[in-house]
Amino acid sequence: TDAFVFDGNKTQLEINNYGIKPRMIQQVILPGLIKKVVEHKQDHVSNDNLHILVVARIEKIKRLDLVLSVARILQSNYPSLIFHITILGDGELRNSLENQCENELLPIKFVGWTDNASMHYQEASFLLSTSDSEGTPLTFMEAASFGCPIISTNVGSVTDLIDDRKTGVLCSDNPEEIAKEVFDLWSNPGLLKEFSQNSLIKATNEFTVDKFIDKHSKLFKSLLA
Repeated sequence: TDAFVFDGNKTQLEINNYGIKPRMIQQVILPGLIKKVVEHKQDHVSNDNLHILVVARIEKIKRLDLVLSVARILQSNYPSLIFHITILGDGELRNSLENQCENELLPIKFVGWTDNASMHYQEASFLLSTSDSEGTPLTFMEAASFGCPIISTNVGSVTDLIDDRKTGVLCSDNPEEIAKEVFDLWSNPGLLKEFSQNSLIKATNEFTVDKFIDKHSKLFKSLLA
């Protein structure tokens, strides 16, 4: 193999650690979004209601159980916070988690998969990810393209997509820490708006299909030379 293209820096590091390297070139090229970056108005974000969005397969590795834990902690430790959580996705754990939410009266709604994710990105105050493992998640790029900040566990190549404390927040898988980050962001709407604007800028500069094509084109031309 003359060249390897990786979709994230963490992926590149993991492959290289196996001793697998190309003869000539290795390059990280993030996926590109075909849809255009849109201007996202966050006038709906206020101290009255926080809309948290989760987009994930409802499987063990995605740790949706942590989302429920975060909701419990928010209710018990931060009673002034009015929030609701929407989960887009489906999987083998959905029924059990949905039943838990109903039994405990947690403000969590399971939507399943939908072709209209754009509406949810536009309405969300931010995207929450509690996964144990990620590659380079396209959902993060989609969220950024709508000016939707992200709070995520620091796994996989998410650091390629989130600028910590600038477009979102990277944290551990401790639900109390996650809940505190959620509350702190809700308590500072100015910071939330700043994260939103920075997310749009990052998506415009780094996540477009034009950038993706241009980087591949330059790579192929360098190999032909």
